[in-house]
Amino acid sequence: MNCNFIRNYSAEANDSDRSGWGKLSVNTTRETLALHPQGSFSPISFTVLAIFEVLPNSAALFHLALCRSLHTAFDITVMHLFLQNILSSGVQYSLLGAGALYPGAWRFGKQVCDLLLLSQVMLTSAVANTHSLIALNRAWAILHPFPYRIYNTRRMALCTCLGFWTSLLLVAFPFWLNDFLYGRPDFGTYFCRFNNGNTQMRYVVLLSVWVYSMPTVVVVVVFVIVAVDKPSGQTQQ
Repeated sequence: MNCNFIRNYSAEANDSDRSGWGKLSVNTTRETLALHPQGSFSPISFTVLAIFEVLPNSAALFHLALCRSLHTAFDITVMHLFLQNILSSGVQYSLLGAGALYPGAWRFGKQVCDLLLLSQVMLTSAVANTHSLIALNRAWAILHPFPYRIYNTRRMALCTCLGFWTSLLLVAFPFWLNDFLYGRPDFGTYFCRFNNGNTQMRYVVLLSVWVYSMPTVVVVVVFVIVAVDKPSGQTQQ
């Protein structure tokens, strides 16, 4: 469900100024959907996705955490990714599955909705960008093995993770904060979604390009560079 909040936001921004939290027209059908759980495939699919995401990542993280011989600088980044996957999938899939039981409106309160949207902004973008960090790390190890062995320490890995989250807080977090403060008035029936009208459309474009598309470009470019220059990297070894 990468970029789920971008798709929801873009599709619904045009009518959000007049709809608050996606306010619904009051009618019997929508009220029934909001009050009573509805049997559908969506809650089941979200539950299955959560299980298949959380359990393997938890097992891998547990294995790395127990094996001290695997606590290298690179493994710190990998454990960082596993933890992100666990939190992102556990929070988002479970809450989206619960929300799918009541398709007429969000039934779990503003605080839970805030948590879901914060996860969609921060954790989803963190997972995407961590893949690009891993790709850059592997390229460094292959193309420049000697400097890699010298400078790629555990301390550097921890500092990289700290700088990584600092940059995400500066770039992605203000989008959620602005929507939290000004975009979701707590009245009427509503969906849990970003709903700050057209005021953040430029920010949506920035996030979609810089936070989501750019990591994919980085991974592809790094793959091509390593594929082309790999023989010279092996010669250095």
